[in-house]
Amino acid sequence: MPVSERESVTDEIVKLSQEFEKLAEHLFVAKWQQTPFSWLQNNVPKGWVALNMDFAEI
Repeated sequence: MPVSERESVTDEIVKLSQEFEKLAEHLFVAKWQQTPFSWLQNNVPKGWVALNMDFAEI
């Protein structure tokens, strides 16, 4: 839901840059996790099962 705020452009840019830092960290972690999992999916040894479980963060 949109929220009206009366802050300076500088303050808004600082907030936006902080959000971009969080996004950059998230993208790094996602890629870091995806790379070995993708490799494992394509190289599961015979007789093994690859199990993917997701534990949501609150």
